[in-house]
Amino acid sequence: MITLSTIVFLGHAIYKKMQADAEMIAQKTFAIRKQLFHALALQTIVPIIFMYTPTTILFLCPLIGVELGVIANSSPICLALYPALDPIGTIYIIQAYRNCVLGKLKYQRYD
Repeated sequence: MITLSTIVFLGHAIYKKMQADAEMIAQKTFAIRKQLFHALALQTIVPIIFMYTPTTILFLCPLIGVELGVIANSSPICLALYPALDPIGTIYIIQAYRNCVLGKLKYQRYD
């Protein structure tokens, strides 16, 4: 809980600092910083959803007497999906990466 609180607090502080500096930097630089911030936020959320939450549920439920049954099979599936899903979000959020991938797939987009 302390770790998650620290992440939220520092993420909010970084966001406020970015907004305060927005008028002092070039528009293109601000756009790139914003994309990187969103990618960082997503790379923080994805492990929480796909690694920590299922593992915590799988660990705690037997301790408190809750029978998981078939739902217990979702934890290994989520753990296996995490390495594949983590970079997809970054590729989608950061425009240069997205354009490169789409260009390789012949869906060239010119901005």
